[in-house]
Amino acid sequence: MVRGSNPTLNSLRYAEEAVNKTCSYKGISLKTLLLLALTFLSAVTSVMLRGAGMEGAWGEAGVYWGIDNIVLLLLIGFAAFIAALLSTLIPRLAVVFAPVYAVCEGFIIGFISSLFEGVYSGVVFAALVSTVITFAVIVIMHRFEIFRATSRFRQIVYSVLITLSIVQFFFVMVSFFYGVFFDFTEYFWLQLIVSAFFILLASSCILIDLQNIEDYVGYGISRKYEWVAALGIEVSLIWLYLQFLRLFALISSRKN
Repeated sequence: MVRGSNPTLNSLRYAEEAVNKTCSYKGISLKTLLLLALTFLSAVTSVMLRGAGMEGAWGEAGVYWGIDNIVLLLLIGFAAFIAALLSTLIPRLAVVFAPVYAVCEGFIIGFISSLFEGVYSGVVFAALVSTVITFAVIVIMHRFEIFRATSRFRQIVYSVLITLSIVQFFFVMVSFFYGVFFDFTEYFWLQLIVSAFFILLASSCILIDLQNIEDYVGYGISRKYEWVAALGIEVSLIWLYLQFLRLFALISSRKN
């Protein structure tokens, strides 16, 4: 689910200019809000279903990930990936598959958030507030040109994202096949630095996304790409939230 300045937005760069209807800030903003609303409602539904009897037990030492839970999350995650991919490759389908992605990701986020909240009380609220504040700060920085995403800046971020994606995939495979998982209580300062770095990287991706959207509106890209642009912001915000969730869980584990 690592997604940074998402490839969903990069496809806009190659779109042909529209004859009449073009992207607008209002259109992208409304569609982004709709996707976020769907994600939130899906997350709440996920939490309610889990509370009503879905498996996802707690062990005395922390979270227990049952095989049923893992399979379910993998299937939904795969569906979200396919939805995002189709939205990127076939923009006219984004009006259907962008909401599908939002619903799938919302279910996953709700499940994961409920697990973390059950062990580390208060981390979900802290992550939500931090995500909103960070996004607001990034928007202000972009709006007043305090910091701009230059071509060089984008190249660096994209290179780091590709490298981290490969490394993360490797560790996921090792964890899946050999059952090796990192404990929050071990290597605290190293994990703290890594978490802070990922938050900085996710923030950089959002800054790039905003710069891209500004370019797309200015270039008169077809309005159908508003859904693709909204999906890009959605993906980056979800990633930022998950990084904050991990950071606060890490800090809470240290206190306990």
